Amino acid sequence: MTERTLKFVGVGPAKTRTTWLHDIFAQHPALSMPSKVKETYFFDSRFSEGWDWYLRHFKPGVQPLAEFCPSYFQSPAALHHLSNFPGVKIIITLRDPLKRSLSHFWHSYAKGRYRSFEHALIKNPNIVWASRYSVVVADWRRAFGERCVVVNSDTLVREPNVSLPQLCEFLDLPFDFSHLDLSKIVNEASSPRIRWLGAAAAAAAKKARASGLHGVTEVGKALGLKKAFFRRRDPGDLDSVIDESARDVLASALAAEEGWEDLCDF
Repeated sequence: MTERTLKFVGVGPAKTRTTWLHDIFAQHPALSMPSKVKETYFFDSRFSEGWDWYLRHFKPGVQPLAEFCPSYFQSPAALHHLSNFPGVKIIITLRDPLKRSLSHFWHSYAKGRYRSFEHALIKNPNIVWASRYSVVVADWRRAFGERCVVVNSDTLVREPNVSLPQLCEFLDLPFDFSHLDLSKIVNEASSPRIRWLGAAAAAAAKKARASGLHGVTEVGKALGLKKAFFRRRDPGDLDSVIDESARDVLASALAAEEGWEDLCDF
C-alpha cells in the first residue's frame, strides 16, 4: 500500500493514559507519530479520505507510523480496516472500569457538554459501554492474536521503568526513553474556573481543531490559556455532581467487569 509501514496503533478507550503514551512514543527516534494531532480518526471515520490524507498527519520520512486513538476501541470499522494491514500491532490500555467511566464523564462535563451525569448517560452511552472491556477486548484478540497486547495502565504509570521496556519488547522497538521524565502527568483531570466560560473555551478549541487550525490550540496552551480557564480537579468536584446512588447504578452496570485485570498481559 505504501513504503511507510504502520507499526502499531493504540486503541485503548478514553481516559486510559493514551495521551501519556502518545507523548512518550512521539519522542522515540524510530517512530513517526501524528505531528499536529494525537488522534486522526482515520480508521473509524475518515478512511474514505485515503492513505495520502492519513500520511499528511505525519512528518516526511521513512520511520514506521504509529498512533493512539481511543475512538477505535469500540469501532467495528477500525477493527476491520486495521486487520487488513499486515504486521500491525495493537495496544489496548485499560484501567479500573468504574474510575474510567467517571473520568470519561468528568472530562466532557467540565467542558460543558452535559448538564448532569444522567444527561451524559443519555447523550453518550459510551461513558459506560467503553468500560465493558471483556467483549470488546475479545474481538481485538480474535482478530489480531499475538499481535494484540492488553496493558494495565495503572501499572504502566506506577512502574514505567518495568512496563515500558515490556511494551517496547512487544513492539520490537529498542527501549530509548532513559532521558525522559516518566512521572509527568498529562491530560490531567481539570475543572473549569467558571463553567460557562470553560465550555466556551473548549468549544472554540474544538472548532479550531475541526478547521485544521491545530497550531492555534497549541499556541493557546503555550501561553497558559488553558490554565486561565481550568484548574486541577479537586476530589470534591466529582462528588458534587454524582451522588452515591448514581455511583451505585454505574457500579451495577459494570459488575461483570470486576475481573478486568485478568484481561491484562502486564
